[in-house]
Amino acid sequence: MDNKIQQSLFLPDQQIRKTGSSNLGKDDFLKILVAQLANQDPLKPMEDREFISQMANFSSLEQMVNMNQTLNSWVAHQNNGQLLQYSELIGKKVTWMDSGEDGNETHTGTVAKIHFEQGETTIELEDGTKVTPAQVTTLSA
Repeated sequence: MDNKIQQSLFLPDQQIRKTGSSNLGKDDFLKILVAQLANQDPLKPMEDREFISQMANFSSLEQMVNMNQTLNSWVAHQNNGQLLQYSELIGKKVTWMDSGEDGNETHTGTVAKIHFEQGETTIELEDGTKVTPAQVTTLSA
């Protein structure tokens, strides 16, 4: 007896199509819960404990989503505040330290621009030099 599976029985290669997001949100969770309740066996309804557990999970999920949105809003607000804070340096003279090959070197320059990119603040001087706020040691008018 031949134990090999015949090639003709295999399904043809098909590309898998993705639709929507692979992450479930609170709306998806609620839809699943409602569908589960609507389609349950009337002779064997969901036990109270199971229902309460699923509602608690839904409530926790909703709270986490709301907390995430609040944190994102707070971070954006902090970033804007940081940019405004450093913008007060424009036109002021700064002394900054450069740790080069010869050790720490002190330089001075006047602040021309403040950049805030990818969560990092950079101070650009009039000569085009860019330094980080951590390198600045002295600020004068």
